[in-house]
Amino acid sequence: MTRNQKILTVVLAAAIATTGLSWVLFHSGIDPQQAANAGGVVISSGPQQSNPDRSKPLIDPKNLTPEITRTRRVLDYAYPVEAAERLMPRIIEIESDWATSQFVSASTPIEHFAQHWQDSIHDPDNALTSSQRAALTVAVAEQIAPRAARTPELFITQHEQQDNLIWRDPDQPIPGTGDRTFRQSLEWTFREYETPLDPGAGAQSLLESLWDPMMNKFGQRITEVGVGPRGAAIIVMRSSLPAQALNGGFSDLYASRHDLDYKRWRGVAAAKGIAFSDTILTGDDLLNELDTVTRASAHIVVRTAAGDDRIFILRMDFFHDPESEQWRIERAGSSGSYTWGLVF
Repeated sequence: MTRNQKILTVVLAAAIATTGLSWVLFHSGIDPQQAANAGGVVISSGPQQSNPDRSKPLIDPKNLTPEITRTRRVLDYAYPVEAAERLMPRIIEIESDWATSQFVSASTPIEHFAQHWQDSIHDPDNALTSSQRAALTVAVAEQIAPRAARTPELFITQHEQQDNLIWRDPDQPIPGTGDRTFRQSLEWTFREYETPLDPGAGAQSLLESLWDPMMNKFGQRITEVGVGPRGAAIIVMRSSLPAQALNGGFSDLYASRHDLDYKRWRGVAAAKGIAFSDTILTGDDLLNELDTVTRASAHIVVRTAAGDDRIFILRMDFFHDPESEQWRIERAGSSGSYTWGLVF
């Protein structure tokens, strides 16, 4: 059985058990513990303190300066006031630099991004053919328009065509979290976007109920996309190492081979969030069959509808499947000092 036959078999089996599409919701969580419980990781450059009383932030609102208030949603649970004050100049420096990027509308046709991102591709191993390079920019660009939409239809259509994702059962425990289910991990997200959490709905229905308040009321849809060498960095890697060791192209193996500032492209409060789907085949799986795997990590500066200052790094990790000749997306995340409900 080929890999693609295996993927099709798993998808069909999942379709028998449940209906719907494959989704992943990612957000920049303000609570490192809850992000971890949801299968996410919050990576930041400051010290962290445990805060068992989730109703009582570590930063007292009465002690907040205007600068700290700006990033309070990220820092409340992760930093004491003193650490937040030390970190604030770096946050402002990084995100002000993001704002100087060249932007185009999120509604820009997909084929135009190939030209806009030519200077953004870093391929130190010359791993890509011209056709693979062109296909990579298309694969990255295809992830933009659905996340810029006011309604979920385009997102649904796109995910119906992806055969490498299977629908997650909301009532199954998340690996590594004990008995905590996926539905339980969504409680924070639904509270954040002031939406009732249906105790019996499937994953697709849950996300559909979340879409309008998240994307429209709270302005979480993408409106502008960074282009050129300062607006995007798409790092290509051909490696026998697992994805985690490559650090999105900023491991020592690759960081010294391109002129990119890790701190600029990672920012503060980088996070991967809640996955509504499981990936059938990953780049790490391919390492069991092949000596090396070609991967790409796209780091894109984006703005959202919530305001001109709502600027983030959208990170998406892909691997090239030589059997299907497709670039397959396997994870996404974001970084920035505001909360962003990033749908994947």
